[in-house]
This record gives sequence, C-alpha cells and structure tokens, in this order.
Amino acid sequence: MDELKKMMSPSADDKAKTTVKNRFCSASGEMLGTSRAIRAVAAACGPKKSDDLATLDKSIKDVEAAIDNTCK
Repeated sequence: MDELKKMMSPSADDKAKTTVKNRFCSASGEMLGTSRAIRAVAAACGPKKSDDLATLDKSIKDVEAAIDNTCK
C-alpha cells in the first residue's frame, strides 16, 4: 500500500500514475467479467429469485459506471 501511495502522490511522475491506473482498470475489468459470469450461472442454474438477480444486476451496473468514469 505504501508503494501505491508513493506512486500516486503529487510528486510522482505521470508514467507511474498511468501504470497504477492501468493496473486498476485491468483488475476491475476482470472482476466485472467474473460478476457477469456469476450472474449468468445464477440465472441459468439457481432458483429464479428476481430480487437477487436484480441486486446483482445493480451491482454490475454500478461497477461498470465506476470503471467507465475512471478508465476512459
């Protein structure tokens, strides 16, 4: 964590900041893909509980919005 704080400090160069941002965006994209896969399995295999699926859909949408705001 200390290393990340140093890399994102005001005195850090743009290359270091870009590296951290790229890593964050990559990891977030993988998490989003996993969330979508879990949602698909839950819809296909699990009981059709619309409240649970709606909650999962909202979470996925919120993560997508956060990634879009940060990574574009």
